[in-house]
Amino acid sequence: MALTDVQPVIDVLASVKDGRDDAIIQTLKSAPAGCSPELVAALFRLAIFHVSKDPLYYRKVWNLWQRSGKPELKPATAQITVEILADGTVDAVKPYLELFLAAYGVAADISIAPYDTVESEAFAGRVKDFDLSLVILSERWLRKSVSSFPASIEDVTTAKETLGKLATSLAQKRSGVVAFTNFYNGAWPAPAGTAAIEGHLPWSTVIGEINNELQRLSGTISVIDLQQALHLAGGASAAGALSMIRMRSPLEEGGFVAVGREVATCIAHQIGKSHRALLTDWDNTLWGGEVGETGSEGIELGPETPDGFGYQLLQSYIRDVNSLGVALATVSRNDPKVAGVLEENRHMRLRRDNFAALELSWGNKSDAVGRLKDQLNFGTDFMLYIDDNHVDLAEVISHFPYIDVVLAGPDPDQSLQRLSGARFFNSYRLTSGDLNRRQQMKTLRHQREASAASSSKEEFLASLDIKITVEDVNDRNRDRVLQLLQKTNQFNLTTRRHQRDDLERLAREGAKFGVFEYEDRFGSQGIIGFMIVSPAADGSEIDTWLMSCRVLNREVEGFMLGWAKQVAGSGKLTGAYIPTEKNNLVSGLYRDMGFRHVGGERYELEIGS
Repeated sequence: MALTDVQPVIDVLASVKDGRDDAIIQTLKSAPAGCSPELVAALFRLAIFHVSKDPLYYRKVWNLWQRSGKPELKPATAQITVEILADGTVDAVKPYLELFLAAYGVAADISIAPYDTVESEAFAGRVKDFDLSLVILSERWLRKSVSSFPASIEDVTTAKETLGKLATSLAQKRSGVVAFTNFYNGAWPAPAGTAAIEGHLPWSTVIGEINNELQRLSGTISVIDLQQALHLAGGASAAGALSMIRMRSPLEEGGFVAVGREVATCIAHQIGKSHRALLTDWDNTLWGGEVGETGSEGIELGPETPDGFGYQLLQSYIRDVNSLGVALATVSRNDPKVAGVLEENRHMRLRRDNFAALELSWGNKSDAVGRLKDQLNFGTDFMLYIDDNHVDLAEVISHFPYIDVVLAGPDPDQSLQRLSGARFFNSYRLTSGDLNRRQQMKTLRHQREASAASSSKEEFLASLDIKITVEDVNDRNRDRVLQLLQKTNQFNLTTRRHQRDDLERLAREGAKFGVFEYEDRFGSQGIIGFMIVSPAADGSEIDTWLMSCRVLNREVEGFMLGWAKQVAGSGKLTGAYIPTEKNNLVSGLYRDMGFRHVGGERYELEIGS
C-alpha cells in the first residue's frame, strides 16, 4: 500500500492524539467501503486497542465490526471455545470478549452458562469440552459464603475450603483451562472495612485472604486479575450497582469491557497470539528532545522535571515488559553513533542489554522494521510499535498492515496510559522460558555478531560448541511444553494443539515424548523443541514435531530426527506435513531429511533394526 492509501490510519491516529472517540467511530464508518481487507483490519485493531473511558465506544466499534461481517483482523486466526460461568448475569461481556479476541487473531465460540449455575456445574454437571472455562464469582457470592459480619475466621476458612472444592471439581470436569477471576470490592464499600477484632477479620482482609487462596490453587486453575482490571476501569463505578439491583449483574458496562479486555489478553498470550516484541522510537518517545542535537546528557530524562520523571516511569514499565520475555528493539531515525546514550545517561532505565536489536538509520521506518523482522525471526503480526510520529506509524502499517501500533505523547503520561491501559502484555500463566527469554535474545544477538565475523557457515557452527539434551515430559518442563504446543506456528509440521489431557492419553497409548534443550558457548536457549513419536501398525509415527525458530540453521533438526529414529527402533517412521498459513518454512523438511513422499500429506522413512 502507498502512504496515501492509509490516510484513514493517519486520521484515526490523529483522533487518538486528540482524544476524540467520535472521530475514530466516524472514520470507521466511512473508510471500509473503499479500503483493502488488510487496511480494514488495521483500522479496526487501532480502534479496539484505543483506551477509551467510555464503555459505549467499544459497543459502537463492535456494532461496526459486526455490520462489516466480522472480518478477520489478524492472519491465521485461531479458533477456540469459551464457557463463562457466573453467580450473576454476565451476558454483556460476550461482545467485548469477542471483539478484543478478534484484535489478537482469535475467533471465539462463547457459551454463557445459565444464571448462577457454578456450583451445579462443578459438583453435579457432566464433563464438558471447552478450551477455556471462565468463572466469575462476585462479592455477593463471597457474602453468602462468609455470612457473619465482621467476618469470623471460621467462616473465612470454610469459604476457602468451599472455593478449593469448587475449583478442583470443575477442573476435573473440563478438558481445557479453568480460570477464575479474583474477587474485588463491590459498588458499596463495607462498613468498618479495616477494623479488626479478635476472632474476626475486616472485609478488606477477607478479600485478600480469598484471593490468596485462589493463587494457592494456581496448580489446578488459572487466575485472572479482575481486581486490577476494574481498578483501571474506574474502580467502584465499574462494579455492579444499578445493574446489580435491576439484573443481578455483578458489573456495570465499563466493568464488562474491562473483563473482555483482561481475559482476551490472557487467552492471546496462552495460545501464542500475543505480542512478542515491542519496537520503540527514541526521541520524544523514550525521552524528551533529540539526542543527536543535545548529546546524551542533554535529553529530558530524570527527576529534575515532571516530563523527565514521566519518561523514566515509561522506561521502567517497558523494562518490566522486557523482563517478562518480550523482545525489545529500536526503530529510530538517528545516527548509529548515538547508541551510546543507553550507557552514558545516568537517568536511563533501559540499557543496551535490554535491546535485542537496534535499528538506527535515516531511512524509512518500514525498512528498519523489515530488518528487525529478519533478525527476530517472527512476523510483524507479533510486533507492537510505539512512536510519537503518527505519519511514521502509518508508513509502517502501509508496508506491514498486521503490525500493531501505539501513538506516543505528546506527554510521557499519555504514552504510559496508552501502552499499559490496553493490557497488551498480560498473562495468567508464565513459564521459566518466558523469564529467560531476554537473556536468550541477548545470546542470539551475540550469535548474529559472531556469524557475521565468520568466513563460512561451517566455521561459525564449529565455533558454537553446541550442546543439545533431550528428556521426557516432567513436572519441570510441562508448562513450557504446553506453551510451545499452543504458540509455535512456523516450525510446526502438524500444528496439533495438544493439551495436558491429550499428552496423558498419548502416554497411555505408548507415545514417546522428546523435550529438547539447546546451549552453546554464548549461553542457553532453554527448551526449544518438542516431538511426539507414537506407535503405528507398521512402525512409528511422528505425531508432533515443532521447534523454535531461534535455533534454525543450528543442525538441531538433525538431532531431533535422530532421537525419533532411536525411539522408533525399526520399521517405517512416518510423518505428516499439514500446511497452514504460517508453516511454509517446513514444507520441504521431510524431503530434505530423506523421507519419501507417499501421497497427500504423508511421508515415510525406512529405518534399520
